Formats: sequence, C-alpha cells, structure tokens
Amino acid sequence: MDKIMINDIRVDGRHGYSHGEQNRLQPFRIDVVVMGDYSKAGRTDDLKMTFDYRNIISMVRTVIEGKSVYLLETLAERIAAEILQVEFVEKVQVRVTKLTPPIEHFDGTVAVEIEREH
Repeated sequence: MDKIMINDIRVDGRHGYSHGEQNRLQPFRIDVVVMGDYSKAGRTDDLKMTFDYRNIISMVRTVIEGKSVYLLETLAERIAAEILQVEFVEKVQVRVTKLTPPIEHFDGTVAVEIEREH
C-alpha cells in the first residue's frame, strides 16, 4: 500500500478538558499518513488519479478550528473520518499533537495517534 505523508499542519484551536483551554486559542500540530494505491498516479502524472493535498489540509483545519471538544482522541477520530471520505483513500493515520498542554512543570507535548480504514 502506498503512503502519502502530510506533516506539520499547524492550526490553532480551542480544545481541552478545562474551561480555560476551550476559551483560548492553543497551537496544534497534525501529521497525516494517507494510504491507498497511487501507482496509476505515479505512472500517468495525473492528479485525477490521486487526491489533492490541499483538500486534506483544509479538512484538518476545519476540524481543529471547529467546535471545541475535550479530547485529542475525538479530534483524531473526526479528522480520520473526514479523510476516509476522500476518493483514493483506503486507510489513514492521524497524529494530533497539543504543543503547549497546560500541565504544571511539563514543557513537552502530548499527542494521540490513530489508524483507521474502510
């Protein structure tokens, strides 16, 4: 199965369990691996045989900029569900990273990664 990676999509959203997290914009990074058979696109050099990366990025932005949710898991599920509706997509991996989680004495990131298919 072929893989197309779209990495480091940066979007601000209002997601998290605490009230404060849902009232202020926070930075998120999303990485997506889209899988399917893209051999025909490679042989023909024809965009009609694959998907447009810009559409996937737009879908991600729409979910992250949309309605607030508590969990990164929910964001990842919503992104995966949207991407699986795209023609030529058989399977998808989605990683959602909260770049500045409000955890005392912690300067790292927190991420959720899921894999879904038809």
